[in-house]
Amino acid sequence: MSGAKSKSGGSPAIFIVFTAIMAALLVAGKYSLALIANVEVVTVFIIVFASAFGYMPTMIAVNVFCALDPIIYPKTMSFPSIIIGYFLYWNLLCLLSYLIHKSGVRSPLVYALFAFFMSFIFGALMAACQSIVAGVAFVPLYAAGILFDVIHMVSNFAIVLVLYKPLSVLLKKIAPQRL
Repeated sequence: MSGAKSKSGGSPAIFIVFTAIMAALLVAGKYSLALIANVEVVTVFIIVFASAFGYMPTMIAVNVFCALDPIIYPKTMSFPSIIIGYFLYWNLLCLLSYLIHKSGVRSPLVYALFAFFMSFIFGALMAACQSIVAGVAFVPLYAAGILFDVIHMVSNFAIVLVLYKPLSVLLKKIAPQRL
């Protein structure tokens, strides 16, 4: 269909391509650092994608990432709480990142603090999902993972503080006006 436009006024083909690239980068980003416990670039990618491309394409990419995770890493399939937690958390991060950007915030420090806080939420949410699915008490489960949460919080703070600005500048240069 020649000349077709998406709801936002951009080309549907461009929308699909950018969304697929974002999903691929989320997957590749997760697995590129998989050997380092609780250190990841998915958070910074989602924050800058939501800022550069908007909520809808980023949310679709996030859901593709969440759906591919148990396929690529089959051990996840034995923990439905992880799958549930991923869909809840990464979509929440996407929405909040988009809303923060829309409010006019552009400070790497603010986004780093946001990533720090959201990493805490990630740990609590994953423990809550596991607690509900497995029928075990939340507090001991969460306490058992607190060291991993601290590593996740600190590493995300540092990663976002360092990468937010350069990635934002890069994506601003390559992002189409309307996606």
